[in-house]
Amino acid sequence: MTETPLSSVASFPSSSAENRESSIREDRTTVLYLCTTFPQLSETFVEREIQYLATKCDLQIISLWRGGTSPGLEVRPIPVAHLFRLLYLLPLWLLRKPSALIRLLQSFFIRFPRAFLNLQETLLGMGMGVLLAEEIRKNPPAWIHGIWATAPATTAWTIHLLTGAPFSFGAHAYDLFQAKGDCLLAEKIQAASWVRTTTQAGLSELVKRGASPDRAHLIHRGLAELPERSYPRPPEGTLRLLTVGRLVPKKGFTDFVRLCRILRDRGIDFTATLIGEGPQRNELESLIHSSGLSADQMLLTGSLPAESVYSQFKNADLFLFTGVVSQDGDRDGLPNVVPEAMAHGIPVLAREAPGVLEAISDGETGTVLSGFDLNRWAGQILELWADLGKREKFSENGRKWVEENFLSETNTALLKDRILASANNVGKEKD
Repeated sequence: MTETPLSSVASFPSSSAENRESSIREDRTTVLYLCTTFPQLSETFVEREIQYLATKCDLQIISLWRGGTSPGLEVRPIPVAHLFRLLYLLPLWLLRKPSALIRLLQSFFIRFPRAFLNLQETLLGMGMGVLLAEEIRKNPPAWIHGIWATAPATTAWTIHLLTGAPFSFGAHAYDLFQAKGDCLLAEKIQAASWVRTTTQAGLSELVKRGASPDRAHLIHRGLAELPERSYPRPPEGTLRLLTVGRLVPKKGFTDFVRLCRILRDRGIDFTATLIGEGPQRNELESLIHSSGLSADQMLLTGSLPAESVYSQFKNADLFLFTGVVSQDGDRDGLPNVVPEAMAHGIPVLAREAPGVLEAISDGETGTVLSGFDLNRWAGQILELWADLGKREKFSENGRKWVEENFLSETNTALLKDRILASANNVGKEKD
């Protein structure tokens, strides 16, 4: 993909060809949609959301840190080298809007990031915000939305401080909880018109952090479509276990491996598949080896394309979610793989966690693995595997929960309506 250079002149679409392409959309409202890195293999749910929004408005997608291509979408990555332009843009904005720039810098030093990753994202967001403010000052979009509360929301907030452009942002999991959340979260909540989150747990945290209930909105993500449903089979032959996620501490995959060792020691005929890639891979490989689990019993696949993941869902008997609160406070909200397993009709066993419990009701849509007793978990797995009637109930109820709560088009339509309504209200105020 050819990178679109950032310049001091407006760079939002203006050519007749681009206008003709935009005319097929429902609404010509220009929305600047800020991502950290887009697209990412581990964030297909984001891609689904953006694909839908792009058909409903004139969506301008910006990837702040590298980025790539996505079918049917124009993604604008901003080269990091463009940050050198801050050498003259910062003095320029200091002359234009000294109070805004001073507030930005003061906030950074007063609420200095508690984690190195947050430091990186905060500096990136501020720098990119100053760069984009120069062009937005001349040709503002109708609305700005940052997908995460970290770098994208910091970029939107910086633009807001310098130009007055209204914005909203999303806050979901690590940006709310890791190392007590983003360091500037309170400032961004106060400045934003509204904040979107995807779980009730996230909503409660936003209110705790200062968001008024009328400006914090729960809008789930969702699946693009319902897959063909798999039906539970009788408890005969090899038990097939599945789990999916990035190989990071908050996923609790070390417990998944230890659980499999217990099943092996009990003489259970099983296979366990762990799909994902991440910094914990070497640790997990060592644990699998030291646990004496054979390649037939435990398979660590790494990242797989969507088609291969789909096949693994089709072949699984039970899905496990073992997520924990990591030492730095990071945790999952409602990871998409849980509703995805439910949509496939796979009974889910999930560790007790606020976001996940919004989908998994113990004894109704799945089994809750309470506490940290892995021997007890093993018993719960074997009990569910032996009870075909209960698995059929979970399969049916889980699928129904997804149909009612977790379809992308339905939920993203709520986000689209809120963005466009906000943009239209701003337009009326200007008129």
